[in-house]
Formats: sequence, C-alpha cells, structure tokens
Amino acid sequence: MVRVLLCLLLAAAAPAQTEKHPELGMTFTGPGGYERLPVRPRERFGALSYVDRAGAAERPATLDVFVVPRGGDVANARAFVEDVLRGAAVEVLRVGRSRYGYEPARFAFEVTEDGSTVAGWAHAWEGPARSYLVVGRCEPGELAAQRSSWTRSAEDLRLFEPTDGSAERRKWERYYGGRRGLTGVERRIQARLALVDGWRMRDTAHYVVLSHGVDEGFVIQLATEVETLREQLSATCPSDGALDAVSVVRICRDRAEYLAYGGSAASVGYWSPLEGELVLFDARAEVPQGLDGEHYTRSVLFHEAFHQYVHYAAEGIAPHSWFDEGLAEVYGGARVEGRRFSGLEPNRYRLHAAQALLVAGAYPWEATTAMEQAEFYADATSLYAQGWSMAHFLVTSPEARRHPRWRTILPTYFRTLRGAWIAERRGLAGGGDVLRAQARARQTAKNQARRRPGQEEGEDSQTLSRRERSPRRGVTP
Repeated sequence: MVRVLLCLLLAAAAPAQTEKHPELGMTFTGPGGYERLPVRPRERFGALSYVDRAGAAERPATLDVFVVPRGGDVANARAFVEDVLRGAAVEVLRVGRSRYGYEPARFAFEVTEDGSTVAGWAHAWEGPARSYLVVGRCEPGELAAQRSSWTRSAEDLRLFEPTDGSAERRKWERYYGGRRGLTGVERRIQARLALVDGWRMRDTAHYVVLSHGVDEGFVIQLATEVETLREQLSATCPSDGALDAVSVVRICRDRAEYLAYGGSAASVGYWSPLEGELVLFDARAEVPQGLDGEHYTRSVLFHEAFHQYVHYAAEGIAPHSWFDEGLAEVYGGARVEGRRFSGLEPNRYRLHAAQALLVAGAYPWEATTAMEQAEFYADATSLYAQGWSMAHFLVTSPEARRHPRWRTILPTYFRTLRGAWIAERRGLAGGGDVLRAQARARQTAKNQARRRPGQEEGEDSQTLSRRERSPRRGVTP
C-alpha cells in the first residue's frame, strides 16, 4: 500500500511534458500538476498558458508565456509587467546570468482581478529581436509554494530562432479551400493553428465549436442544434444580407477549466464580443437542484448564442437590455431536436419572477424599453423577468402575431437600430466619436420601441392601459 501511495504521489508531482514550439522559437516544460490551456484571444502577446489543476477551484494558479517583439510600444520587460499586465508594487528580484544571447530579468508584482489582489511573478529573457516572459499568477498565500516550480520552468526554457509555420498554415488553407458553404475561413484557420493538444474542433456552416474532455456525441448534438437555432434568430433579427463572420463556441470540460480560462464563478457561460468567443462548460454533472444537466447546458448555450448572433447581425452595436436579455431568455428555452426547431418553452424561473411582478407592480413598457444597461442590471431579477415576459409575449402569443403592429415591434426595433448605426458609421469615415455615434443610433431605436402598441391608432387611455399590460399575458400559467 505504501508503495502504491508513493507511486501516486510521484506521478502527481512529475513535471509536465516538455513541449517544443518551433514557430515560437522555444522548448518549454510546464510545472508538475499543471495542464495546458488555450490562450485567450485578447491576451496580448500570449503564446502558451497553463493552469494548476490541483489548485483553488475559483482562482487556480496560472503560468503564461508571452513573446514580445522588440521595437514596438513595449520598451522592455518591466514595461510589459506595468503596462500590459497592469502590475503594481513591482519589485525587481535577483536573477542569474545571460543565456543564448538573452539577458534575464525577474519581478514580483500585484494585480487586481475582479476586485481581489492577485500575486504575480515574472521571469524575462530579453533578446535583440524579441523577449520571452514567463508569468505566474496565484492567490497571495500560494506564492511561496508556486514560485519554485515557476522558476524551474523559466530557467529551463530553451530558445532558438523561430520557424515561420507556413507549412502548417498551407495545410489548412488547402483543407478549407476544398470545402464550400463555410463562413469566416481565415478565422477557422487561425483556430486550427491555435488548437491545444486534447482540444477538438468541429466546423458547421456558421460555427466553430471547440471542446475539451466533452464526449463527441454531445458536442455534435450541440453544434447541430445551435446551427438550427440560428435560422430562427435570423427571422427575429434580420441582418439584411449574408453574415460572413463565423461564430466561435468553446466548451470547457468542467467548471475548474472554465474559471481558469476566464469564466465567472457566478456563471455557466458568457459571450465576449472583445474576444469573439462564446465560452461555457459542460454542466451536466453540476446543475441546480431539479434541473436536467443536458437541458441546462443547452439553455446556457442558446442564451449566449443569441447575444453572439445579434452582435454580428447588428454589426457590433448592442441593443437595449430589454430586447437583448429578454430575447436571449426566450431563445434559451428553444426546443431543438437535431435539425428541427419545435418551439419555445417558458422560462420557469423568469415566469415565477414575472408573476410576482404582477402582484408587486411591474415597470411600465415605455420605462423598460428606455432603460440603459446599468439601470436594467440594477434590478436584474425583476427586469430580466420583465424583459423575458415582454419578448415571450411578442414572439409566442397568437394575439401578438395577429396584431398588425405588435408583430412588427421586434424586427422593426432591430432594423431601426442596425440601420441607424450603419448610417452613423458612414459619418465616422473621416473620424469622430464612436461612442456618441452609437448613442445616437440607440436613441433612434429607443424612440421606435417606446411607442406603445396601438398608440398611433388614437385609442382612449383605458384601452391603451389594457394593451400596455397585455405583454404580461405571456407569463401567465
């Protein structure tokens, strides 16, 4: 028994596999117990990323390698720590001798992430053409234990002249050159080139689905269903033309990997316009009591897929929150079986909250459609429910679909927003304030949405009051 335990301990402490990266010009050995992660798209100069799988679940230790070309806007390693990593309280540490024509430098620092202080450590090899930085981050109390393994990885780094990687790129260019009907071919090639060992990639007409540790059957099912859902989204939010962008979905195997990649402990998935990725984890083994894990994972995917689609269809401008979150909650309840869309299920959680609003007093239609994101999120529980009830009524109610004005509210709002933004953007061709232009476009769409259903028909105030309440009918049992 002692021998078995010793073998297990040694196996757990064994160093990660040494990896040669010709395109980066280095051979790197990660710390023992660490697992490689994909580099987040917004990680400037990011080359490699690792996470301590045995560490804290909500904020595990990470180790990243950055390759920074010389002659750009980052003058040296310290400037990288201070300006790119936003490091504070930077302390210069003792370090050894030069190697391979690279001068070493080492720093300790602090960064603030989600309101908490994180301990940072960096070892740099600064050369004439580029600098390599090995950067560790962890909870302050773990720094002493982590620093020795980080130091070994940094000092064992082997450097050489990078290759151009053109052969691998040509391979994928030939692969996609022989396939038709796929959007965003260049983005697909980039995803293939950045694929980390253990991760898989699946192409559909409008999506790239990246997954790690998730059974292939479930991934295929989700990829097929989100492609089917997209056809429904295009009917509600028409793009008035073909969308060339490919939508990237990344499915992590569990919560720990999701958090290490950048997810929030309060969420199961998110859409990042900045990074161009929809990220979630397989929640089948971790769901709130009474929920089906497969359904829960699918619901999160569909909700975030709505945000992702709207971002591209609206050409980058965000709709008002009643529309954006309300419809995302509606389509989160989509019933999709393979290539067949079979309807929308009521969101039971939002249903109960909306029913409570009927008793406590709901926000008026005009006030809700006028809210900006900060105001909407300030009472998120109530307003998500209200946004869902309004959108659910307009999408699913036979009365709304028959009414000549009500049935046009959603597509008219979206077309107005998109058209106003395109017009404002043309005016920015010679320069201008993008945020103000977006605000003007949103105001135009807001004015359209604030018109009460039937208001133009000259009805008396009693009828208008009844009709203003009518969207709440979508939340009754």
